Amino acid sequence: MKSSKALGLLLLVIQVAGMLAFVVSVHTIFTVIRSAGPDGGQAIPVEIDENTGMAKLTFTMSPGNGGFIGASLSVQVGIVAPDGQYLAMNSTRLYLDPGSRKSLEMTLKVPIERLNEYAAGGGTSLEVQTGVRTLQDLVGFSTTIRAKGGGQ
Repeated sequence: MKSSKALGLLLLVIQVAGMLAFVVSVHTIFTVIRSAGPDGGQAIPVEIDENTGMAKLTFTMSPGNGGFIGASLSVQVGIVAPDGQYLAMNSTRLYLDPGSRKSLEMTLKVPIERLNEYAAGGGTSLEVQTGVRTLQDLVGFSTTIRAKGGGQ
């Protein structure tokens, strides 16, 4: 009888520890995702090189980790053609210690005519994939946002 009580107590401790780890992980993921948006919330800066016919788009963000455990943030930004093919893509992954904040800058180079097609609403879209993993990659969340061109 004593061994069954000890086993029951051990299982209870494991369940409570698992729930606590899950809650801490979700809190960390929420704080990282919330901070992973673009800086300033303004238009994306575009530099046009007439000589090469290429446009350079620069995405900046300052993700932070307000949680209690470290987290890995992955970000992928791309311009997607109407047929689903990537015209340009850049991705990165960084580790955020608890309480830390890092600066991140990503650039995309895309032909000017494709950028004009996006601005005119020609079916080209901007895609941003964001993912956060924590607790030795056991718990994670990812999302993909696709914005069609032609907006103001």
